[in-house]
Amino acid sequence: MDISSLAKSEFPAFKGLNNLYELFILQLTKDFNSANFDTSFVSKLKADIQEIQFAIIEQLEREEINSKFKLSNLLYRIDISELQINKLCKEKPDKNLNEILSELIIKRVLQKVVFKEFYKAKAK
Repeated sequence: MDISSLAKSEFPAFKGLNNLYELFILQLTKDFNSANFDTSFVSKLKADIQEIQFAIIEQLEREEINSKFKLSNLLYRIDISELQINKLCKEKPDKNLNEILSELIIKRVLQKVVFKEFYKAKAK
């Protein structure tokens, strides 16, 4: 599944953007950067959701060893609540925490991009 397909499934009213993937990558880089995470992995990503998810999981695992504070800072920056994490953990008990977090990160970053573009277009 690619970013556009995910956007259409998550946001049914979504009409599409030609540069959705590029905007997603920019927002992901911005959010990870602001939480002092290494962002070198982002430039190597393709538009495939599974590849993005694996790369985020790898980053979370790498940073998990170093600092729980950085992870908390990232989740705060992206705007993912403990309630959302707990809910998805209950819905998907077969997934580990980093898989859950990566899914939430992708969806929230995508949501931020879609909403920004929607309201930017509406303001014109």
